Amino acid sequence: MAGVTAALTAAALKVPTHLVESQKILFALQRQCATRYLHPCQYDWPLPHWESSSFPDSEDWPRLLFAYQANYASQLAKEWKTSYLQACSAISSIHGAAHLKVFTNLKVENYTHVASGQRVQVTFSHSDSPDKPTLNSFAALVSAAGFGAERVQARSGRPHSAGGRSSPGAVFKSVGFWQTDTLSQLDEYGTPRIVIVGAGDGALQDFLRVVGGQKSAASLFSRLMEGPATQTARPIIERAIQAAEDQAQRAAMWAEPNSTEDHSIQLRLHETHRAQVNRLLDSPGVGDEIIPLFQAMIKKQCYQQITLIYGCNHFPQTYALNRFLVCLVEELTKRASLQKRIEIMPETGIHYVDCIDHDPDPHNPKACCGRPHELYLEGRQCLKAGTSKTVSSTPIGADLVVLRLGIERGDEHPVKSRPRVPHRQMLPYMPPYPVI
Repeated sequence: MAGVTAALTAAALKVPTHLVESQKILFALQRQCATRYLHPCQYDWPLPHWESSSFPDSEDWPRLLFAYQANYASQLAKEWKTSYLQACSAISSIHGAAHLKVFTNLKVENYTHVASGQRVQVTFSHSDSPDKPTLNSFAALVSAAGFGAERVQARSGRPHSAGGRSSPGAVFKSVGFWQTDTLSQLDEYGTPRIVIVGAGDGALQDFLRVVGGQKSAASLFSRLMEGPATQTARPIIERAIQAAEDQAQRAAMWAEPNSTEDHSIQLRLHETHRAQVNRLLDSPGVGDEIIPLFQAMIKKQCYQQITLIYGCNHFPQTYALNRFLVCLVEELTKRASLQKRIEIMPETGIHYVDCIDHDPDPHNPKACCGRPHELYLEGRQCLKAGTSKTVSSTPIGADLVVLRLGIERGDEHPVKSRPRVPHRQMLPYMPPYPVI
């Protein structure tokens, strides 16, 4: 959506613009995903407007080119396509069609600065696209291609034809974040054992979806926080979380990724979330409200066990709502004695995934869903120096494995250099947009 918004905005300002999309259609990621519920403001928690289901949520804010109402990704993509066509029609009627040219199924391979930095020479890849840009020199290049490809694979083991395991050198691949998954239809697998690996927002989001059977983190939070005593205790907890998040964000601007300083910042933030979870549950009447709600919620879920595995004793830079809720679930699991159903394993990683009665199919990850697997674990931590946790050599069983191992930027990305500081979540900011 970012690239399309930039292109339409430039064209509305009478700037001749080329929009280059690597997929065959616009909004391809969202259009292929029918199970990912998107909420425009939930991750602004604990700011006051976080429960608003639309963005912007005020008539005082400038109008966006694409309305963003809470909905499933594939439905949002359909709405955005309609808005896109309307915007293109408006631009064409006002300024003429020449200001915006769209090329799909085409990639930017590389770019170089020419003419003393006044122009950008762009190299396009060969593709099946019937239309190719006639120009390759531009005044500016806006890259909205993302940071790289999602890492959703791990080594696999022996073939099932030789002892019931998958092929040596084979690769196990889980369903991706932006693919329609089966986490909302777990009853199709009876009482499955689920393992989710990762510490970023993708892993935490899926863990929270499965734990409470809710479509979003916002839904789970609202369900657990509905009691009167909890509502009374919430404001002071949320103020403390907001202060800690703000301090961590400011400190992170000065820290190198994966450095000792970055580790210390995230660990301190994680400990603050845990402390505020305990403060909330120890507030008068709150535990008596939330614990029975949580027990009843878990009792309704069909899974036998869900396990979250991540590689340090804290999460990396994640949204506050995800971090707080996972810390809350972790503490509620202890207080409600539900460790047999919910397990959180820090400082642990995946060595390899063994498919018991089938070979993994990287081209069809859903074929592994509901089938038995064994996961061999190893100790992990976010810093390269020091010792790792000792992990049992006994594998854990799983019928559904979700890998959310972060983003890997490949050589094909047109912007080769990495930013000094990784992307950090910022508070909402609304620049003025031209009215189309």
